[in-house]
Amino acid sequence: MTSPLEALPALRLPGGLFQLEAADFCAWPGYALLRPASGVASPAAFSPAEAAALGPALARVVAALEAATGAERVYLLAFAEVDRRFHLHLLPRTRLLARGWAAAAGIDPAAPVDGPALFVWTRTHCVTAADLPPGAPDRAVVWGELARRWTEDTGGL
Repeated sequence: MTSPLEALPALRLPGGLFQLEAADFCAWPGYALLRPASGVASPAAFSPAEAAALGPALARVVAALEAATGAERVYLLAFAEVDRRFHLHLLPRTRLLARGWAAAAGIDPAAPVDGPALFVWTRTHCVTAADLPPGAPDRAVVWGELARRWTEDTGGL
């Protein structure tokens, strides 16, 4: 199945061990996948270099996502069920996303956020730009800002 979303360029992380890709199945701005370039199925199969690089790369990517999206949290999830290669889902949870989810679910917006439920709702209800809560930023603009911040933070891709 072809994605209805505009393809955005992947960002190769310094050292070439990891790549950041914009999710092509969900329109939420900043939703990304972090993948090892080796395509291993599990972190247990990481090379020593991959194992050593994951933590620092993840810290830099999360910081860039927070800055580019204004996220209060960045959710990190790993399943590797549909795509059996190891990858992390990174979903920037902004105040706007939490309010949109709460309104759709009929939940008091002052109540604590149920992260797993919000994640599932985002994946199933934010498929195209038209599905996003009013006021959501443009996905391509956020990705460009993420790339700019990543370039500034690392000295290049």
